Amino acid sequence: MDWTELLQLSKSQQTRIERIETDYQQRFVKLRENLGPGWGESFDEQRWLKERTATRDLSASMRIELQSVLTTEQRQQADQIVQDFHSRATADLIARMVRGVNLSPDQQQQLQGLSDELIKQFSWPVDHSQIEAGRVGVERALSEVLTSEQLAQVQQRKQQQRRSWPKLDDMMGSPFHGSDMPPPPDDRDGNPGRPPEDCGPPDDPDSPCRPPEFQQQGE
Repeated sequence: MDWTELLQLSKSQQTRIERIETDYQQRFVKLRENLGPGWGESFDEQRWLKERTATRDLSASMRIELQSVLTTEQRQQADQIVQDFHSRATADLIARMVRGVNLSPDQQQQLQGLSDELIKQFSWPVDHSQIEAGRVGVERALSEVLTSEQLAQVQQRKQQQRRSWPKLDDMMGSPFHGSDMPPPPDDRDGNPGRPPEDCGPPDDPDSPCRPPEFQQQGE
């Protein structure tokens, strides 16, 4: 989203926001250099947790400074834009998760109410903690409203979706399982494409796989 245009930010506001973003970008880099594992170092869970906590605190501080740049009217407008966006995104997510599940009208109403409450937690600028809270909120809403049988349906479909993703061998035409690659496209005259084995020797001037302008003798 172009917040400069949506919120009609002044030149002064744009400059202040750029300065804040640059300053915190440098802080994030320094934080990772001081707390993150160095080259060849083994993973340290406690160190990782400390870095994660520090990163979240730094993100929260950055949000406060960015929000201070906006006027009250601009903040309200920005929050409304964010909530409208996530309202549509959350509704689409829930609809996909419960597709095929026979929800009663009461369950649909309960999910809508919980979703509306969840959306109110979003505010500008959206950060990772809000996204994570939204994801957990959707899962909690489903667990509160759906029956155990309905939840099992949702979980089963998620597993089926994971299995339905094509394997790398299927996409690349594995030499171990045969190729599933599509046939060659038709030529420029609309004639059906020929498989590579019908092309003849690569230096054959009359090869049907060569463009017409190169199939004449002596060219």
